[in-house]
Amino acid sequence: MTISQELTKNGVKMTLMGAMDSNSAPGFSIAILSAIDEYDHVTLDFSGLTYISSAGLRALLSAQKKANVTQKEIQVINVPANVREIFSMTGFMSILHVEE
Repeated sequence: MTISQELTKNGVKMTLMGAMDSNSAPGFSIAILSAIDEYDHVTLDFSGLTYISSAGLRALLSAQKKANVTQKEIQVINVPANVREIFSMTGFMSILHVEE
């Protein structure tokens, strides 16, 4: 999985390409936790995300918990249908701020 970042007017946008699995989730976790430290608003663009494993879900949950504690915002956009289905089945649709 690759992660690209670009500054936005209210924070940073992180675009993910590929599969977030046990190999790539640790790198994603480091990147998003760092972004939460630096910016008030983090947008995650999942348009290129092909798969998310339980390790990826744990990384997202950890990031959302940190954002909640530090009063930062994570917004998830462009979620593919297969990832959206996983979010629905695991309750992540109610945990994350997912754009419809």
